[in-house]
Amino acid sequence: MIGILLFSVAILLPSILGYMLWELVQADKERDPWESVSFAFPFGAGAIVVWMLFLANLGVQLTRTVLLVPPAAAVLILLIFRKRLAPRPAPAPVSSIFATTSEGSRWACGAFLAIVGIEFFCTAVPLLRLPQITEWDGWAIWEMKAKAIFVDRGFGSYLSRAAEYNFSWPARPCFTSAFQAFVHIVSGNLNEAAARCVHVILYASLMLIFYVTLRRRLEAWIAIAWTAMLATIPNLAYWANAGLANLPLGIFLFSAVIALDRWRSENSAGYLAASSAFFGFALLTRDEAVGLVAICLVVAVMSALRQPVLSRRLILFLASLLIAGSALIYSLWAWLVRAYPMFDLRSVWLTPEIFQRVRAHLPDLGAVLKKIAAELMKPPDQALASPFETKIGISLFWPLFALALILSGFRAIIGLRKSGSQDELMMKCGICATLGLCAYSLGLWLFPYWSMNDLAPWSNALDRQVMSLVPMAAYHLALAFSVNRTAPL
Repeated sequence: MIGILLFSVAILLPSILGYMLWELVQADKERDPWESVSFAFPFGAGAIVVWMLFLANLGVQLTRTVLLVPPAAAVLILLIFRKRLAPRPAPAPVSSIFATTSEGSRWACGAFLAIVGIEFFCTAVPLLRLPQITEWDGWAIWEMKAKAIFVDRGFGSYLSRAAEYNFSWPARPCFTSAFQAFVHIVSGNLNEAAARCVHVILYASLMLIFYVTLRRRLEAWIAIAWTAMLATIPNLAYWANAGLANLPLGIFLFSAVIALDRWRSENSAGYLAASSAFFGFALLTRDEAVGLVAICLVVAVMSALRQPVLSRRLILFLASLLIAGSALIYSLWAWLVRAYPMFDLRSVWLTPEIFQRVRAHLPDLGAVLKKIAAELMKPPDQALASPFETKIGISLFWPLFALALILSGFRAIIGLRKSGSQDELMMKCGICATLGLCAYSLGLWLFPYWSMNDLAPWSNALDRQVMSLVPMAAYHLALAFSVNRTAPL
Protein backbone atom coordinates (compact mmCIF):
# COMPACT_ATOMS: atom_id res chain seq x y z
CA MET A 1 0.00 0.00 0.00
CA ILE A 2 2.83 2.41 0.87
CA GLY A 3 4.49 1.61 -2.45
CA ILE A 4 1.28 2.50 -4.32
CA LEU A 5 0.96 5.77 -2.42
CA LEU A 6 4.59 6.70 -3.15
CA PHE A 7 4.11 5.81 -6.82
CA SER A 8 1.08 8.10 -6.86
CA VAL A 9 3.27 10.88 -5.46
CA ALA A 10 5.87 10.19 -8.18
CA ILE A 11 3.17 10.70 -10.84
CA LEU A 12 1.09 13.45 -9.22
CA LEU A 13 3.94 15.79 -8.28
CA PRO A 14 5.28 16.14 -11.86
CA SER A 15 1.69 16.47 -13.11
CA ILE A 16 0.86 19.28 -10.67
CA LEU A 17 4.20 20.97 -11.37
CA GLY A 18 3.59 20.74 -15.11
CA TYR A 19 0.06 22.10 -14.71
CA MET A 20 1.28 25.12 -12.76
CA LEU A 21 4.10 25.77 -15.22
CA TRP A 22 1.65 25.65 -18.13
CA GLU A 23 -0.52 28.16 -16.33
CA LEU A 24 2.48 30.48 -16.59
CA VAL A 25 2.77 29.68 -20.29
CA GLN A 26 -0.80 30.97 -20.70
CA ALA A 27 -0.28 33.88 -18.29
CA ASP A 28 -0.81 36.65 -20.86
CA LYS A 29 -3.99 35.22 -22.38
CA GLU A 30 -7.25 33.61 -21.32
CA ARG A 31 -6.11 30.41 -19.69
CA ASP A 32 -7.61 27.12 -20.85
CA PRO A 33 -7.70 24.59 -17.98
CA TRP A 34 -7.92 21.62 -20.37
CA GLU A 35 -4.82 22.75 -22.19
CA SER A 36 -2.96 22.89 -18.87
CA VAL A 37 -4.22 19.42 -17.96
CA SER A 38 -3.18 17.91 -21.29
CA PHE A 39 0.39 19.24 -21.15
CA ALA A 40 0.79 18.77 -17.39
CA PHE A 41 2.46 15.36 -17.12
CA PRO A 42 4.88 15.59 -20.10
CA PHE A 43 5.93 19.14 -19.17
CA GLY A 44 6.31 18.26 -15.49
CA ALA A 45 8.25 15.07 -16.26
CA GLY A 46 10.65 17.05 -18.44
CA ALA A 47 11.14 19.60 -15.65
CA ILE A 48 11.86 16.82 -13.14
CA VAL A 49 14.53 15.27 -15.41
CA VAL A 50 16.16 18.68 -15.87
CA TRP A 51 16.23 19.04 -12.08
CA MET A 52 17.83 15.58 -11.73
CA LEU A 53 20.54 16.44 -14.28
CA PHE A 54 21.21 19.75 -12.56
CA LEU A 55 21.71 17.96 -9.24
CA ALA A 56 23.88 15.28 -10.85
CA ASN A 57 26.18 17.92 -12.32
CA LEU A 58 26.57 19.41 -8.84
CA GLY A 59 27.43 15.98 -7.46
CA VAL A 60 24.35 15.86 -5.21
CA GLN A 61 23.04 12.41 -4.33
CA LEU A 62 19.58 11.78 -5.77
CA THR A 63 17.60 10.91 -2.66
CA ARG A 64 13.84 11.00 -2.29
CA THR A 65 13.98 14.17 -0.21
CA VAL A 66 16.17 16.03 -2.67
CA LEU A 67 13.94 15.00 -5.58
CA LEU A 68 10.61 15.82 -3.93
CA VAL A 69 11.04 18.82 -1.65
CA PRO A 70 12.29 21.48 -4.15
CA PRO A 71 9.64 20.63 -6.80
CA ALA A 72 6.96 20.64 -4.10
CA ALA A 73 8.20 24.04 -2.92
CA ALA A 74 8.12 25.25 -6.53
CA VAL A 75 4.48 24.16 -6.75
CA LEU A 76 3.62 26.16 -3.63
CA ILE A 77 5.40 29.24 -4.97
CA LEU A 78 3.59 28.90 -8.29
CA LEU A 79 0.27 28.55 -6.47
CA ILE A 80 0.92 31.83 -4.69
CA PHE A 81 2.09 33.55 -7.87
CA ARG A 82 -0.89 32.16 -9.78
CA LYS A 83 -3.23 34.46 -7.86
CA ARG A 84 -1.52 37.43 -9.48
CA LEU A 85 -2.13 36.15 -12.99
CA ALA A 86 -4.98 37.49 -15.12
CA PRO A 87 -8.23 35.89 -13.93
CA ARG A 88 -9.48 33.08 -16.12
CA PRO A 89 -13.14 32.65 -17.09
CA ALA A 90 -15.23 30.52 -14.77
CA PRO A 91 -14.26 26.86 -15.33
CA ALA A 92 -16.64 25.04 -17.64
CA PRO A 93 -17.99 21.55 -16.88
CA VAL A 94 -15.98 18.56 -18.10
CA SER A 95 -18.47 17.80 -20.84
CA SER A 96 -17.98 21.23 -22.42
CA ILE A 97 -14.88 20.20 -24.38
CA PHE A 98 -17.02 17.49 -25.97
CA ALA A 99 -19.92 19.86 -26.67
CA THR A 100 -21.60 19.19 -30.04
CA THR A 101 -24.26 20.88 -32.12
CA SER A 102 -26.64 17.99 -32.81
CA GLU A 103 -27.94 14.74 -31.35
CA GLY A 104 -26.22 12.69 -34.04
CA SER A 105 -22.85 14.27 -33.43
CA ARG A 106 -23.27 13.65 -29.69
CA TRP A 107 -23.73 9.94 -30.38
CA ALA A 108 -20.71 9.96 -32.70
CA CYS A 109 -18.65 11.79 -30.10
CA GLY A 110 -19.56 9.22 -27.47
CA ALA A 111 -18.78 6.31 -29.79
CA PHE A 112 -15.34 7.59 -30.73
CA LEU A 113 -14.58 8.49 -27.12
CA ALA A 114 -15.43 4.89 -26.21
CA ILE A 115 -12.96 3.67 -28.84
CA VAL A 116 -10.21 5.81 -27.30
CA GLY A 117 -11.11 4.47 -23.86
CA ILE A 118 -11.06 0.85 -25.03
CA GLU A 119 -7.69 1.32 -26.76
CA PHE A 120 -6.23 2.87 -23.61
CA PHE A 121 -7.66 -0.05 -21.58
CA CYS A 122 -6.09 -2.55 -23.98
CA THR A 123 -2.76 -0.73 -23.68
CA ALA A 124 -2.81 -0.70 -19.87
CA VAL A 125 -4.18 -4.19 -19.13
CA PRO A 126 -1.05 -6.10 -20.30
CA LEU A 127 0.81 -4.53 -17.38
CA LEU A 128 -1.36 -6.54 -14.99
CA ARG A 129 -0.75 -9.77 -16.87
CA LEU A 130 2.97 -9.23 -17.53
CA PRO A 131 4.38 -6.29 -15.54
CA GLN A 132 8.02 -6.86 -16.57
CA ILE A 133 9.62 -5.02 -19.47
CA THR A 134 10.06 -7.69 -22.14
CA GLU A 135 11.19 -5.59 -25.12
CA TRP A 136 14.98 -5.84 -25.36
CA ASP A 137 15.74 -2.17 -25.99
CA GLY A 138 13.26 -1.10 -23.31
CA TRP A 139 15.09 -3.27 -20.78
CA ALA A 140 18.73 -3.11 -21.90
CA ILE A 141 18.97 0.53 -22.99
CA TRP A 142 16.51 2.44 -20.83
CA GLU A 143 15.47 0.43 -17.77
CA MET A 144 18.98 -0.83 -17.05
CA LYS A 145 20.19 2.78 -16.74
CA ALA A 146 17.17 3.58 -14.55
CA LYS A 147 18.04 0.71 -12.20
CA ALA A 148 21.68 1.79 -12.04
CA ILE A 149 20.65 5.37 -11.19
CA PHE A 150 18.31 3.99 -8.50
CA VAL A 151 20.99 1.76 -6.94
CA ASP A 152 23.75 4.41 -7.04
CA ARG A 153 21.45 7.40 -6.39
CA GLY A 154 23.19 9.16 -9.26
CA PHE A 155 24.61 8.85 -12.76
CA GLY A 156 28.32 8.74 -11.97
CA SER A 157 28.81 5.08 -11.04
CA TYR A 158 27.05 3.78 -14.13
CA LEU A 159 28.79 6.20 -16.49
CA SER A 160 32.19 5.38 -14.97
CA ARG A 161 31.62 1.72 -15.88
CA ALA A 162 30.13 2.48 -19.27
CA ALA A 163 32.77 0.44 -21.10
CA GLU A 164 31.35 -2.70 -19.46
CA TYR A 165 27.84 -1.92 -20.73
CA ASN A 166 28.40 -1.00 -24.37
CA PHE A 167 25.44 -3.17 -25.36
CA SER A 168 23.16 -0.74 -23.47
CA TRP A 169 24.38 2.32 -25.42
CA PRO A 170 25.36 4.34 -22.32
CA ALA A 171 25.96 7.56 -24.30
CA ARG A 172 22.36 7.74 -25.48
CA PRO A 173 20.28 10.61 -24.02
CA CYS A 174 18.73 9.87 -20.68
CA PHE A 175 15.16 11.22 -20.37
CA THR A 176 13.41 7.85 -20.25
CA SER A 177 15.95 6.28 -17.90
CA ALA A 178 16.12 9.34 -15.64
CA PHE A 179 12.38 9.68 -15.16
CA GLN A 180 11.94 5.95 -14.59
CA ALA A 181 14.72 6.23 -11.99
CA PHE A 182 12.80 9.12 -10.40
CA VAL A 183 9.75 6.86 -10.07
CA HIS A 184 11.89 4.06 -8.60
CA ILE A 185 13.60 6.36 -6.09
CA VAL A 186 10.38 7.99 -4.93
CA SER A 187 8.58 4.64 -4.76
CA GLY A 188 11.48 3.14 -2.82
CA ASN A 189 11.77 -0.01 -4.95
CA LEU A 190 12.54 -1.31 -8.42
CA ASN A 191 9.25 -1.95 -10.13
CA GLU A 192 9.23 -2.46 -13.89
CA ALA A 193 5.44 -2.22 -13.94
CA ALA A 194 5.72 1.31 -12.56
CA ALA A 195 8.23 2.15 -15.31
CA ARG A 196 5.82 0.86 -17.96
CA CYS A 197 2.97 2.82 -16.33
CA VAL A 198 4.91 6.01 -17.02
CA HIS A 199 4.72 5.30 -20.75
CA VAL A 200 1.01 4.45 -20.62
CA ILE A 201 0.39 7.80 -18.91
CA LEU A 202 2.46 9.52 -21.61
CA TYR A 203 0.32 7.72 -24.22
CA ALA A 204 -2.83 9.06 -22.55
CA SER A 205 -1.28 12.56 -22.41
CA LEU A 206 -0.55 12.40 -26.14
CA MET A 207 -4.19 11.57 -26.86
CA LEU A 208 -5.39 14.50 -24.76
CA ILE A 209 -2.87 16.93 -26.27
CA PHE A 210 -3.85 15.81 -29.76
CA TYR A 211 -7.57 16.21 -29.04
CA VAL A 212 -7.28 19.59 -27.32
CA THR A 213 -5.15 20.88 -30.20
CA LEU A 214 -7.60 19.66 -32.86
CA ARG A 215 -10.58 20.90 -30.84
CA ARG A 216 -9.37 24.44 -31.39
CA ARG A 217 -9.85 23.89 -35.14
CA LEU A 218 -12.61 21.32 -35.52
CA GLU A 219 -16.00 20.25 -34.18
CA ALA A 220 -15.76 18.07 -31.08
CA TRP A 221 -16.96 14.86 -32.75
CA ILE A 222 -14.54 15.30 -35.66
CA ALA A 223 -11.64 15.97 -33.30
CA ILE A 224 -12.43 12.92 -31.17
CA ALA A 225 -12.82 10.79 -34.31
CA TRP A 226 -9.28 11.65 -35.41
CA THR A 227 -8.05 11.12 -31.86
CA ALA A 228 -9.56 7.63 -32.02
CA MET A 229 -7.69 7.07 -35.27
CA LEU A 230 -4.42 8.11 -33.61
CA ALA A 231 -5.08 5.92 -30.57
CA THR A 232 -5.64 2.83 -32.71
CA ILE A 233 -2.64 3.19 -35.03
CA PRO A 234 -1.12 -0.30 -34.61
CA ASN A 235 2.56 0.45 -34.12
CA LEU A 236 1.84 3.37 -31.76
CA ALA A 237 -0.55 1.32 -29.63
CA TYR A 238 1.77 -1.69 -29.60
CA TRP A 239 4.91 0.21 -28.57
CA ALA A 240 3.12 2.56 -26.14
CA ASN A 241 3.80 0.40 -23.06
CA ALA A 242 7.11 -1.16 -24.16
CA GLY A 243 9.31 1.29 -22.23
CA LEU A 244 11.04 2.84 -25.25
CA ALA A 245 12.10 6.47 -25.70
CA ASN A 246 10.34 6.87 -29.07
CA LEU A 247 7.00 7.83 -27.52
CA PRO A 248 8.42 10.64 -25.33
CA LEU A 249 10.29 11.97 -28.37
CA GLY A 250 7.05 12.02 -30.35
CA ILE A 251 5.19 13.87 -27.60
CA PHE A 252 7.91 16.47 -27.08
CA LEU A 253 8.45 17.10 -30.79
CA PHE A 254 4.72 17.44 -31.46
CA SER A 255 4.22 19.68 -28.41
CA ALA A 256 7.18 21.89 -29.36
CA VAL A 257 5.79 22.53 -32.85
CA ILE A 258 2.30 23.14 -31.43
CA ALA A 259 3.69 25.69 -28.96
CA LEU A 260 5.71 27.35 -31.72
CA ASP A 261 2.59 27.57 -33.88
CA ARG A 262 0.66 29.12 -30.99
CA TRP A 263 3.40 31.69 -30.48
CA ARG A 264 3.30 32.64 -34.15
CA SER A 265 -0.48 33.00 -34.13
CA GLU A 266 -0.90 34.68 -30.72
CA ASN A 267 2.50 36.36 -30.20
CA SER A 268 2.67 34.96 -26.67
CA ALA A 269 6.10 34.82 -25.06
CA GLY A 270 5.01 31.92 -22.87
CA TYR A 271 4.51 29.63 -25.84
CA LEU A 272 7.93 30.53 -27.23
CA ALA A 273 9.52 29.55 -23.92
CA ALA A 274 7.43 26.34 -23.81
CA SER A 275 8.53 25.44 -27.34
CA SER A 276 12.17 25.92 -26.39
CA ALA A 277 11.69 23.69 -23.33
CA PHE A 278 9.96 20.96 -25.33
CA PHE A 279 12.70 20.99 -27.96
CA GLY A 280 15.22 20.67 -25.13
CA PHE A 281 13.29 17.76 -23.60
CA ALA A 282 13.19 16.11 -27.04
CA LEU A 283 16.98 16.33 -27.27
CA LEU A 284 17.18 14.31 -24.05
CA THR A 285 15.21 11.38 -25.49
CA ARG A 286 17.06 9.86 -28.47
CA ASP A 287 20.06 10.48 -30.75
CA GLU A 288 18.00 11.28 -33.84
CA ALA A 289 16.26 14.07 -31.91
CA VAL A 290 19.22 16.35 -32.69
CA GLY A 291 18.52 16.13 -36.42
CA LEU A 292 14.74 16.30 -36.06
CA VAL A 293 14.86 19.33 -33.77
CA ALA A 294 17.35 21.05 -36.07
CA ILE A 295 15.06 20.45 -39.06
CA CYS A 296 12.03 21.85 -37.22
CA LEU A 297 13.95 24.93 -36.07
CA VAL A 298 15.35 25.64 -39.55
CA VAL A 299 11.89 25.25 -41.11
CA ALA A 300 10.37 27.51 -38.44
CA VAL A 301 12.95 30.27 -38.96
CA MET A 302 12.68 30.10 -42.76
CA SER A 303 8.87 30.21 -42.58
CA ALA A 304 8.95 33.21 -40.25
CA LEU A 305 11.38 35.04 -42.51
CA ARG A 306 9.23 34.41 -45.59
CA GLN A 307 6.11 35.76 -43.86
CA PRO A 308 7.61 38.48 -41.65
CA VAL A 309 5.17 39.78 -39.10
CA LEU A 310 8.15 40.92 -37.05
CA SER A 311 11.41 42.41 -38.29
CA ARG A 312 14.01 39.96 -39.53
CA ARG A 313 16.45 41.06 -36.86
CA LEU A 314 13.89 40.35 -34.13
CA ILE A 315 13.00 36.98 -35.66
CA LEU A 316 16.64 35.92 -35.68
CA PHE A 317 17.08 37.18 -32.10
CA LEU A 318 14.06 35.17 -30.90
CA ALA A 319 15.29 32.13 -32.83
CA SER A 320 18.62 32.47 -31.04
CA LEU A 321 16.85 32.51 -27.68
CA LEU A 322 14.80 29.45 -28.70
CA ILE A 323 17.91 27.52 -29.71
CA ALA A 324 19.85 28.68 -26.64
CA GLY A 325 17.11 27.46 -24.29
CA SER A 326 16.99 24.04 -25.93
CA ALA A 327 20.78 23.77 -26.01
CA LEU A 328 21.01 24.72 -22.34
CA ILE A 329 18.74 21.85 -21.36
CA TYR A 330 20.67 19.36 -23.50
CA SER A 331 24.00 20.66 -22.18
CA LEU A 332 23.12 19.33 -18.72
CA TRP A 333 23.41 15.80 -20.12
CA ALA A 334 26.32 16.53 -22.48
CA TRP A 335 28.33 18.10 -19.65
CA LEU A 336 27.61 15.16 -17.37
CA VAL A 337 28.92 12.51 -19.79
CA ARG A 338 31.87 14.49 -21.13
CA ALA A 339 34.38 13.02 -18.65
CA TYR A 340 33.53 9.36 -19.27
CA PRO A 341 35.04 7.46 -22.23
CA MET A 342 32.30 5.44 -23.90
CA PHE A 343 31.12 4.28 -27.28
CA ASP A 344 28.96 6.92 -28.93
CA LEU A 345 26.74 5.94 -31.84
CA ARG A 346 27.49 9.22 -33.59
CA SER A 347 31.20 8.33 -33.76
CA VAL A 348 30.34 5.75 -36.44
CA TRP A 349 29.61 8.58 -38.86
CA LEU A 350 33.08 10.06 -38.39
CA THR A 351 35.00 7.03 -39.69
CA PRO A 352 36.28 6.74 -43.28
CA GLU A 353 34.70 3.28 -43.56
CA ILE A 354 31.20 4.76 -43.75
CA PHE A 355 32.01 6.30 -47.13
CA GLN A 356 33.43 3.01 -48.36
CA ARG A 357 30.21 1.20 -47.39
CA VAL A 358 28.11 3.87 -49.08
CA ARG A 359 30.09 3.57 -52.30
CA ALA A 360 30.00 -0.23 -52.21
CA HIS A 361 26.21 -0.49 -51.76
CA LEU A 362 25.00 2.32 -54.00
CA PRO A 363 24.61 -0.06 -57.01
CA ASP A 364 22.16 -2.15 -54.91
CA LEU A 365 20.12 0.84 -53.76
CA GLY A 366 17.06 0.02 -55.89
CA ALA A 367 16.90 -3.58 -54.73
CA VAL A 368 17.47 -2.54 -51.12
CA LEU A 369 14.61 -0.01 -51.15
CA LYS A 370 12.31 -2.57 -52.75
CA LYS A 371 13.20 -5.09 -50.06
CA ILE A 372 12.61 -2.52 -47.30
CA ALA A 373 9.20 -1.60 -48.78
CA ALA A 374 8.24 -5.29 -48.78
CA GLU A 375 9.31 -5.63 -45.14
CA LEU A 376 7.33 -2.55 -44.10
CA MET A 377 4.16 -3.93 -45.70
CA LYS A 378 4.28 -7.00 -43.46
CA PRO A 379 2.44 -6.82 -40.12
CA PRO A 380 4.98 -8.45 -37.75
CA ASP A 381 4.94 -6.58 -34.43
CA GLN A 382 1.93 -4.51 -35.45
CA ALA A 383 -0.13 -7.70 -35.78
CA LEU A 384 -0.24 -8.00 -31.98
CA ALA A 385 -2.35 -4.83 -31.91
CA SER A 386 -4.22 -5.41 -35.19
CA PRO A 387 -5.73 -8.87 -35.87
CA PHE A 388 -7.29 -7.50 -39.07
CA GLU A 389 -3.84 -6.80 -40.50
CA THR A 390 -2.79 -10.34 -39.64
CA LYS A 391 -5.78 -11.70 -41.53
CA ILE A 392 -5.12 -9.71 -44.71
CA GLY A 393 -1.33 -10.02 -44.38
CA ILE A 394 -0.64 -6.34 -45.05
CA SER A 395 0.35 -3.56 -42.68
CA LEU A 396 -1.99 -0.62 -43.20
CA PHE A 397 0.07 1.85 -41.20
CA TRP A 398 2.72 2.67 -43.77
CA PRO A 399 0.31 3.32 -46.67
CA LEU A 400 -1.71 5.64 -44.41
CA PHE A 401 1.42 7.35 -43.18
CA ALA A 402 2.55 7.92 -46.76
CA LEU A 403 -0.91 9.27 -47.58
CA ALA A 404 -0.60 11.74 -44.71
CA LEU A 405 2.70 13.00 -46.05
CA ILE A 406 1.39 13.30 -49.62
CA LEU A 407 -1.68 15.23 -48.48
CA SER A 408 0.46 17.41 -46.24
CA GLY A 409 2.77 18.26 -49.11
CA PHE A 410 -0.21 18.88 -51.37
CA ARG A 411 -1.76 21.28 -48.88
CA ALA A 412 1.55 23.01 -48.19
CA ILE A 413 2.23 23.57 -51.90
CA ILE A 414 -1.12 24.80 -53.17
CA GLY A 415 -2.34 26.36 -49.90
CA LEU A 416 -5.78 24.77 -49.55
CA ARG A 417 -6.34 26.66 -46.32
CA LYS A 418 -6.50 30.31 -47.32
CA SER A 419 -7.87 31.43 -43.98
CA GLY A 420 -4.43 31.58 -42.43
CA SER A 421 -0.98 30.02 -42.26
CA GLN A 422 -1.01 28.77 -38.69
CA ASP A 423 -0.90 25.10 -39.72
CA GLU A 424 1.70 25.49 -42.46
CA LEU A 425 4.60 25.34 -40.01
CA MET A 426 3.49 21.97 -38.66
CA MET A 427 3.03 20.59 -42.16
CA LYS A 428 6.47 21.70 -43.30
CA CYS A 429 8.11 20.46 -40.10
CA GLY A 430 6.38 17.09 -40.42
CA ILE A 431 7.41 16.57 -44.03
CA CYS A 432 11.01 17.70 -43.52
CA ALA A 433 11.40 15.80 -40.24
CA THR A 434 10.10 12.61 -41.87
CA LEU A 435 12.65 12.91 -44.65
CA GLY A 436 15.35 13.57 -42.06
CA LEU A 437 14.31 10.55 -39.99
CA CYS A 438 14.29 8.28 -43.04
CA ALA A 439 17.75 9.56 -44.04
CA TYR A 440 19.02 8.91 -40.50
CA SER A 441 17.62 5.38 -40.46
CA LEU A 442 18.86 4.69 -43.97
CA GLY A 443 22.38 5.69 -43.05
CA LEU A 444 22.28 3.78 -39.77
CA TRP A 445 20.91 0.48 -41.07
CA LEU A 446 21.27 0.39 -44.83
CA PHE A 447 24.94 1.06 -45.42
CA PRO A 448 26.43 -1.39 -42.88
CA TYR A 449 24.34 -4.30 -44.22
CA TRP A 450 26.06 -7.38 -45.66
CA SER A 451 23.13 -9.20 -47.27
CA MET A 452 19.47 -8.67 -48.07
CA ASN A 453 18.52 -10.73 -45.01
CA ASP A 454 20.06 -8.06 -42.79
CA LEU A 455 17.43 -5.49 -43.76
CA ALA A 456 14.70 -6.76 -41.41
CA PRO A 457 16.21 -4.96 -38.36
CA TRP A 458 16.15 -1.71 -40.35
CA SER A 459 12.42 -2.07 -40.99
CA ASN A 460 11.74 -2.97 -37.36
CA ALA A 461 13.72 0.06 -36.16
CA LEU A 462 11.92 2.40 -38.54
CA ASP A 463 8.58 1.07 -37.26
CA ARG A 464 9.54 2.31 -33.82
CA GLN A 465 11.38 5.46 -34.82
CA VAL A 466 8.48 6.76 -36.88
CA MET A 467 6.40 6.97 -33.69
CA SER A 468 8.03 10.35 -33.15
CA LEU A 469 6.27 11.65 -36.29
CA VAL A 470 2.96 9.79 -36.06
CA PRO A 471 1.15 12.61 -34.16
CA MET A 472 2.11 15.22 -36.78
CA ALA A 473 1.12 12.88 -39.62
CA ALA A 474 -2.28 12.22 -38.01
CA TYR A 475 -2.74 15.96 -37.46
CA HIS A 476 -2.05 16.54 -41.17
CA LEU A 477 -4.65 13.95 -42.16
CA ALA A 478 -7.25 15.45 -39.84
CA LEU A 479 -6.88 18.96 -41.24
CA ALA A 480 -6.63 17.75 -44.83
CA PHE A 481 -9.88 15.76 -44.72
CA SER A 482 -11.89 17.94 -42.33
CA VAL A 483 -13.74 20.92 -43.74
CA ASN A 484 -16.14 21.53 -40.85
CA ARG A 485 -14.12 23.84 -38.63
CA THR A 486 -15.09 25.80 -35.56
CA ALA A 487 -13.67 28.79 -33.75
CA PRO A 488 -11.15 28.17 -30.95
CA LEU A 489 -12.66 27.40 -27.55
